[in-house]
Amino acid sequence: MPSDAELIARLADGCEASFTAFYERHADALYRFALAVSASRAVAEEATQEVMLRVLQQPQQFDARRSSSARNWLYGLLRNHVRALLDRRPTDAPAANGDEVPVRSAEAEAAWLQLQQGIGKAIAALPLDQREVLVMCCLQDVDYAAAADILGVPVGTVRSRINRARTALKGSFEAQQGVALEELKHEYY
Repeated sequence: MPSDAELIARLADGCEASFTAFYERHADALYRFALAVSASRAVAEEATQEVMLRVLQQPQQFDARRSSSARNWLYGLLRNHVRALLDRRPTDAPAANGDEVPVRSAEAEAAWLQLQQGIGKAIAALPLDQREVLVMCCLQDVDYAAAADILGVPVGTVRSRINRARTALKGSFEAQQGVALEELKHEYY
């Protein structure tokens, strides 16, 4: 199986079939990241499409000497597109065109559904820099060093943003739910 760098090099040489393999390897993860950060299907779809279109049209922009991996390069591009799209959206609207991400557990019991909604609201309320790093590292399994590379910040900054995000999430969620997380832990686990 060819590496990402090999697929991009082949694409730069005119082999469009390599784009299909590259797309299939990365598009879903990029979309999930954009969706989790933006809480908007429209933003996630547009940002993912823009990044993949850029790869298709300008594969030579990937510089293996500058970026440690194609995945980091993609997340960096995606992050910039998501931020640009969010900046264009009115600040009083949580998501454009009413496309907020719904909670999908219709058959889950009411308390569990409420718990999930509370977590989603708490994540959406985080500042963008904390939300990005939390989603990257805790939901997308990007390691701290790769997240630092993607975000263009030191690893210590990634760690401190995650710590601040976790602290804020705990406080926000407990305030919304009116119960300490420790109490819920025994009830649901």
